Amino acid sequence: MRYLLAIILGLGLSACPKPPAYPNCKTDDHCKEQAQRCVFGTCQQCIEDKDCKDGESCQENKCEAKPECASNDDCEGASVCSKGSCVVPAKSCSIDQECDAGQICKAGACAAPDCAADKDCAADQACQEQRCVSLDSKSPGEGPCADSEGKLWASLPFEFNLEELGSGAKQRLDRIARCLTTMDKAALSIVGHADERGTQEYNLHLGERRARAIKRYLVNLGVDEKGLSVISFGEERPAVEGSDEASWSQNRRAEFQRK
Repeated sequence: MRYLLAIILGLGLSACPKPPAYPNCKTDDHCKEQAQRCVFGTCQQCIEDKDCKDGESCQENKCEAKPECASNDDCEGASVCSKGSCVVPAKSCSIDQECDAGQICKAGACAAPDCAADKDCAADQACQEQRCVSLDSKSPGEGPCADSEGKLWASLPFEFNLEELGSGAKQRLDRIARCLTTMDKAALSIVGHADERGTQEYNLHLGERRARAIKRYLVNLGVDEKGLSVISFGEERPAVEGSDEASWSQNRRAEFQRK
């Protein structure tokens, strides 16, 4: 009798197979200790959103933070939905002055600067006007684009009511031309300005004539015309406020904006 009982008990125990080793599973019970669900024989974090914590959703059997938005309608104000987050789209621009403080104009949109110093750029580049630009030398700070004193891309002054280029202006433009011709894709906006004397319309034309005079000079030195654009703000954007010669001399100028 005892022998028969032992046989029955042995058969009973053999009829209860051990659960599969984690992460393998056959039912959700096999994943309970890990607070998971059984998905096609493997324990996973979730099958549906209710398996996740508040603020999470089930994405490919993993609990992930719910996206902030699914479409532009989920965002407020001028924000748009990009990769699940509401973001303010970059402001379009043609020159740096059209961007907010601390931004530059890159590829037609306002963006963060590339650099603050040469060390922020690649070994064959230098930091010019907060942009990393190519040099004709592999050593940063060398070559025709290098400008440790910050004068190469500074504003170019003009005499009152004139667009002619003086000898000093031509010398700097010679350097700028040598720099631009070393680049595969040289892109530069030339921005003309005037002081407040004269009508607004006249000063717009004067600023444009100044910018075009610079463009012609650079093109004659071999700079690709396609990369040079001309803009004029006339008297609208003075460098300094004031109605005296000291102010006017700083406001009648042309500026260079790398693109």
